[in-house]
Amino acid sequence: DFMHTIRFFLLTTKEDDRILEKRVRMLWHIHNQTVKYAQKQLHKLMRDRAYIDAKKEYGALKPEVEKLQKRLDEAEAQKKRAKRGERARMKAMNKRLGELADIMNERIEFFCLTKTGLESYVKVMQYRFRKHISSQQAQKEADRVYAGVQKVLYGNGKFVHLKKLNDQRSISQKSSVNGIKIDMDANTVNWLGL
Repeated sequence: DFMHTIRFFLLTTKEDDRILEKRVRMLWHIHNQTVKYAQKQLHKLMRDRAYIDAKKEYGALKPEVEKLQKRLDEAEAQKKRAKRGERARMKAMNKRLGELADIMNERIEFFCLTKTGLESYVKVMQYRFRKHISSQQAQKEADRVYAGVQKVLYGNGKFVHLKKLNDQRSISQKSSVNGIKIDMDANTVNWLGL
């Protein structure tokens, strides 16, 4: 997944500048509203009994599986036989890990903390700003929030951060089909009528 960046010096009018500033504020607003929604949903998820129990059991079982796998790998490397029942135990433990992962993923999906869930949330908000912000630009903001959610769920992130207005330095979109369009022949940039 590559990101291409093109920088242009824009010759704008005062009215263009005003509209650009307004649109940047709109994207900032969409981003932060999506962050607030994600924070609220994460808060609910972290208090969900099914998720808590599955995560706790998964966390306790995972090191055991890794330890047993290491023993099995060492035995295989030394061309020794595994202890009786270890392979069956490994299979059962891996099956249980899969079941626990399914439970956690189902709860994450239930609380709309997936990429699709956040994009659906942002779609409703983007509709208000449809004359200024394309659906793909709004979805890209949802993707940025989703990256933060993933850090909280699977990494070492503690929470998803709100963005300061000054931090909104760029406008991204998924493709050049809608939103910002560059006409290299006319040497112009068109953004939804601007």
